[in-house]
Amino acid sequence: MRQALTQSDSGNWRFSLSEGSGPDLVLAFSSVGHDPDQMPSPEFITSGSQGGQRRVLSIADRGRSWGQDPEFAPLLCREVAALNPRGRLLAAGSSMGACLALQAAAILPLTAVLAFGPQWALGPDHPEETRWPLWQSRLRAGAGVRGIWPPPPGVYVTLMHGLQDDLAQARAFPVRAGVDHLLFPGGSHSDLAQGLRSRGLLGGMIEAAMEGDRRRLMRLASSAGGISRRKLWPQPGV
Repeated sequence: MRQALTQSDSGNWRFSLSEGSGPDLVLAFSSVGHDPDQMPSPEFITSGSQGGQRRVLSIADRGRSWGQDPEFAPLLCREVAALNPRGRLLAAGSSMGACLALQAAAILPLTAVLAFGPQWALGPDHPEETRWPLWQSRLRAGAGVRGIWPPPPGVYVTLMHGLQDDLAQARAFPVRAGVDHLLFPGGSHSDLAQGLRSRGLLGGMIEAAMEGDRRRLMRLASSAGGISRRKLWPQPGV
């Protein structure tokens, strides 16, 4: 069943709330979407809500700014504060949304982050990344995750990359103690999160991350072909 969303817009940003009965809140950051003339659609609503037991706040950026919009941080803080969350906070996102989820960890007291295919670096100073030319042409230097790495201590962060087309971005992320980096040799950038959802695994991964159950999260990822970076690339610094 499609869940009802309450929407509010501010500038380029849209916040869509799916109500839930429990105290926890999932922040679901949208990717760039498919139609550049439309607001990106909400993502992770069904998987994050745990059958209506959690509120899910979907955040979409019409400008596809990768968080460079100066309004991002204050608007996010305002919207979350208005919801008065009394439980745990998890951020999830795919591609650009994954970068926003990781940026949110530096802004809000998150419990965990699930980042599917985040970009370490893109923009005018990284012309080798050519997959989003329309949006990259509007970015300033420094776009991507590198400016806010490493994540704050105490946040359980899981990175995931599909190696069919995300190998360079995956390798660029420095190894960090306390961060799990899962690699999917058979996965692609655009299909990684969708593939996990179609297998019925995404909701369980969100639940495991929220609970800090690393063993369960690793087991679920492994069942879909995910391999720890430390196992696939055992050399230091690789």
